[in-house]
Amino acid sequence: ALLDPVIHKCNQKPEARGIYAQGTVNLLWAVAKLVNNGLALEKTAKLKEAVVALLPHVKTKAESKEEKDRFNTQGISNLVWAMAKLVDNGLALEKTPKLKEAVAALLPQVKTKTESKEEKDRFNTQGTSNLLWGLAKLVDNGLQLEMAKLKEAVAALLRHVKTKAESKQEKDHFKPQEVANLLWAMAKLVDNGLELEKTTKLKEAVCALLPCVKTKAASKEEKDHLNTQAINNLLWALAKLVDNGLELEKTTKLKEAVAALLPHVKTKAESKEEKGHFNTQTTTNLLWSLAKLVDNGLELETTPKLKEALDVLLSHVKAKAESKEEKDQFQPQAVTNLLWALAKLVDSGLELEKTAKLKEAVCVLLPYVKTKAESKEEKDHFTPQAVTNLLWAIAKLVENGLELEKTTKLKEAVAALLLQMKTKAESKKDHFIPLHIANLLWAMAKLVDNGLALEKTAKLKEAVAALLLLVKTKAESKKDHFIPQHIAK
Repeated sequence: ALLDPVIHKCNQKPEARGIYAQGTVNLLWAVAKLVNNGLALEKTAKLKEAVVALLPHVKTKAESKEEKDRFNTQGISNLVWAMAKLVDNGLALEKTPKLKEAVAALLPQVKTKTESKEEKDRFNTQGTSNLLWGLAKLVDNGLQLEMAKLKEAVAALLRHVKTKAESKQEKDHFKPQEVANLLWAMAKLVDNGLELEKTTKLKEAVCALLPCVKTKAASKEEKDHLNTQAINNLLWALAKLVDNGLELEKTTKLKEAVAALLPHVKTKAESKEEKGHFNTQTTTNLLWSLAKLVDNGLELETTPKLKEALDVLLSHVKAKAESKEEKDQFQPQAVTNLLWALAKLVDSGLELEKTAKLKEAVCVLLPYVKTKAESKEEKDHFTPQAVTNLLWAIAKLVENGLELEKTTKLKEAVAALLLQMKTKAESKKDHFIPLHIANLLWAMAKLVDNGLALEKTAKLKEAVAALLLLVKTKAESKKDHFIPQHIAK
């Protein structure tokens, strides 16, 4: 009933009277809050209509000489957060041009307010956190990072993060959730093309935040505020940043931050109150993150808390994969990430034979590979990269002691994947990059070397034949070529 007058007033010509800058902020913030708390955007037509009617007002007011100054720092922060939340809950950025226009109109305001001597102090830690999180969410949902105004807004915010994180007066004001959101946002921006090496301010902001992670994780007063989601986001963010060039060996603060978070993983995963928050996605992300960190120099043998965290996570994988209620929540991407993570950990020194939970987790995941690869609904979710990662992971596990002959589920999983690989190599050949092709041939050679009979496995021969054509194409291509490491594989 309240949405009708909002829609009516916003659609009035000339410019709707009575809807001022602050009113626009409050209305969009309120709608985003309702959606964030369960009001389905898709099922509430008027809600979507109200959002679409409000968006042109954001653009008009942000660009108006008379009114633009009425969007104060808090207002801008709330608007970006609200639009990101709406996009995160189903408002398609590509299909809502007014949303893109509203964001584009706000970006210069973000830069101006952040750099203004009078206003920059009004960007408190929460405002800064909301803005970076909001921009990262929008980028993750299709907003082009190459947009000059967006890059300038991000750069201005990163300076703010560094200043606040290093300020004696303000550093304690970064709440655990804000630290998690900021690092997640920076990792997401990097994951979407912001280059860590070429963005000094990004590296400086990350390094300034790392001691905050350690302090919050070690503080008796604050550690309980680090909920499961925050720990998950923090470890995922650190792993992503490391995967994109942040050197673990050369960044002591990074190692200390990871070490401070590890006991939380174990505690939360074992807690009766919190273990319900450990859904398949969280368990997958955490294992993937830890495997990525190990793959980039975190030593398995010299980090006892790491082994303890892994042990409790492996129990979760097995329990979830065997649970009737949860097994459908294992999407192809989750299965791929989990098996890749387990193989990486084994490749980095976690002994398959001596780690019962690891072997159990692998065995319980294998039937999923077969089921997902053969499912008509789900098989297309196995991208060329997913098929590559799965075959590489299985080959690595076999190389480290998983016996092909004694594990029927393993043979069935391989057979189902080979069929997928042949189909994709013939239909989506341009999606196979040289790294995929090199890893796939290496994986198949390893499996044959460990007992997969080439003569008796027709699908293997067909898969190899399909890949050899790709080898020839890539080797002759000037753009997409094999580096020496690929040729060696």
